Amino acid sequence: MPQAQGRTRDKAARLNFQCADRIRDDLPGDGYDVILAIDSIYFMGGYNKTLAKLNTKLRPGGRMIIAAFQAKEEGDSDTILLPGHTRMDEALQSLSFRYVQHDFTANIRNHWVKNYEFSRTLQSDFEAEGNAFLCEARMAENGWFKDHAERETLVRFMYIIDQNADLARS
Repeated sequence: MPQAQGRTRDKAARLNFQCADRIRDDLPGDGYDVILAIDSIYFMGGYNKTLAKLNTKLRPGGRMIIAAFQAKEEGDSDTILLPGHTRMDEALQSLSFRYVQHDFTANIRNHWVKNYEFSRTLQSDFEAEGNAFLCEARMAENGWFKDHAERETLVRFMYIIDQNADLARS
C-alpha cells in the first residue's frame, strides 16, 4: 500500500487505499467507487460468495475490476476456456451482474513461457547462493502455467463489472 500511496501522492485528497484480509476480515467501509482484484480472487473463497460480498461494498454505479485466469483441467469441458463460459463467467451470470470481458490470453500465455525460460537461466545463480529450493519452487509454478500455455489450456480475462442497482444489497 505505501507504494500505491507514493505513486499517487498528488491525488491523496481524492484517494483512500484500504488493505484487508478478504478471507478473515470483512472489507472495511462502504461506498467504494472501484474494487480491484487482480489475480487474487482465487484466494478469497467461492466466487459467488466473494463477488456478492464485494458488490455490497460498492457505491451505486461503482465497479469491480477482476483479472482472472482459467485453466482447463482433466474432466473440464472444452468450453470452459471460451469467453462467457469460465468459472468466473458462471459466477457473474448466476449473480445477474452486468460485465464486460477483455481477453488477455495471448499475453498471459507468452508471459508464462518466458517466465519459465528465464527462471531456468537463473537456476545456477540460486544454487550458488544456497537457495536452489527457491528457484525450484518458482520453476514448478512457472512450469505448470507454461505447460497449460503451450497446450492452450489457459486463458485470462479481465472482467469489468458494473454495480447493478437492482441487485439486493445486504
